[in-house]
Amino acid sequence: MLRVRAQEALGDRSHLAEFHDVVLREGVIPLSTLGRVVEEYIERKLAET
Repeated sequence: MLRVRAQEALGDRSHLAEFHDVVLREGVIPLSTLGRVVEEYIERKLAET
């Protein structure tokens, strides 16, 4: 679900390997926290443009 959210939000700027790095870097965290991490990742990627 989070991967799909990132792909839909980022379109062509979405890179699976980069998404996996963001998710795995955090280690074991609650899903709700991971959701916030992914949203922050999306915001950072969108701001790069």
